[in-house]
Amino acid sequence: MEIGNKILISYNNTSLVSFIEDVLEEDKILIQKPYFYKDETLFNIENSYNATILTKEHIISCLISIDKEIVTNRRKYYLINILKQEKQENQKRKYERLFCNLPHKIYLLDKHKQDEINVIIKDISLGGIRLLTNAEISKNITLKICLDNGEFLADGEIVQCQYYPKANFKNQYRIKFNNTYNEELLKNYFENIN
Repeated sequence: MEIGNKILISYNNTSLVSFIEDVLEEDKILIQKPYFYKDETLFNIENSYNATILTKEHIISCLISIDKEIVTNRRKYYLINILKQEKQENQKRKYERLFCNLPHKIYLLDKHKQDEINVIIKDISLGGIRLLTNAEISKNITLKICLDNGEFLADGEIVQCQYYPKANFKNQYRIKFNNTYNEELLKNYFENIN
């Protein structure tokens, strides 16, 4: 389990998504308080909940309880106790994901213009990208990443946007690629910087 791992919590016949903010002990973690349609989710401290934690190597099914709510001036968190857990191997993704923490400029293409934005690329594959930026990105985009030997182009759609006030960047986006061009160029570039 690591900071940034996604956690899915079963709650009232739905699955709420959050992220691990800190791992305090093997069976104690801090998570961002999940929201449901912009409303706060109020877990009952006396109850236990089924949860799934997604890591690079494992899918961890667990039973959790809420220790307490922690409120700071910017965010709300839950301190979670993991009561029991069971690990299974994570299924391989269709595309290998390349992890990095790379400052880069990318270009958002429109019919009539090209906007340059500064980003931190957190991970990328031929299937999509996770990045931090202060820019606002619309739902469907075409992006261009200039690499050493050419340009990688992709049509993409935003699958997640999250307020992320870390590293001086405001938003974290997860973008799924629908069509790509110059795939080998992208793969070679990111494999060689790691």
